[in-house]
Amino acid sequence: MVVTRKLQEPLEPETAEGVVRDLSCLPLVTINSDNVISAIGRSRKMMLSFWDALIIDTALVGGASRLITEDLQHGQVIDGLQIENPFLNDMPKP
Repeated sequence: MVVTRKLQEPLEPETAEGVVRDLSCLPLVTINSDNVISAIGRSRKMMLSFWDALIIDTALVGGASRLITEDLQHGQVIDGLQIENPFLNDMPKP
């Protein structure tokens, strides 16, 4: 795991496992052909990579209101989905 070996201050394996267990309680969205087709259209329309478009569409299908990523424009709102860069200081706290 990257967080237990490659960070400047790695997490203890038990801590990393606990974080994964906490995250596993979140809803899971399975990607299907409808998501893929929608992402292809979004990718072309918004000039995004297919993978970024798929993440956005999957977040929307899952009912997310925030997408935390460093790969998209901070502050942008896409179909009601707020894009937030976790490495910027002005990101609101959950």
